[in-house]
Amino acid sequence: LISDHAKGVYQGNELHGNHIGVKVTDNANPTLHTNKITSSVELGLHITDGAHGEFHENEIYMNSHGGVMIQGQSAPLLQRNRIYNNPKEGLVIEKSGGSYERNSVSGNGDTGIKLDLKNSRVLPTNFARNDSHHNVGYGLVKSGDCADMDGLETNDIHSNEKGNTLEMP
Repeated sequence: LISDHAKGVYQGNELHGNHIGVKVTDNANPTLHTNKITSSVELGLHITDGAHGEFHENEIYMNSHGGVMIQGQSAPLLQRNRIYNNPKEGLVIEKSGGSYERNSVSGNGDTGIKLDLKNSRVLPTNFARNDSHHNVGYGLVKSGDCADMDGLETNDIHSNEKGNTLEMP
């Protein structure tokens, strides 16, 4: 748990079998780099309640309730992370902002990437060059207003079982 405006650099750790791999909350602003987060009972990485932070080159896999969940008006920077083989969604961004670049999301048991921005007061500022493939569900599910997000057309969404992109109202 990283909370209450906490900062710090967390690098090269292996987190295995926790309830939640890493939870970042309450305006915390850490840097996580080259960590392995696996086999959590719930989520691998949960960023919520206005948290920020930078998350680079982490591997997030085989977490029971999904790979990464961003919610609660949070605004992290996620770059070059591998999010794979989670039984549920790979990456969920719900009513939050931030920037998401060059992440690889694959082999997840449901949707690869889910953007739920209905009634959101903030939007991701950048969502570019992410790759979502070979997920059991859709590669990308969008709901709400995603039209103003920079880079959305540069993502590589392909080879997903239910289809590549689903747009919800």
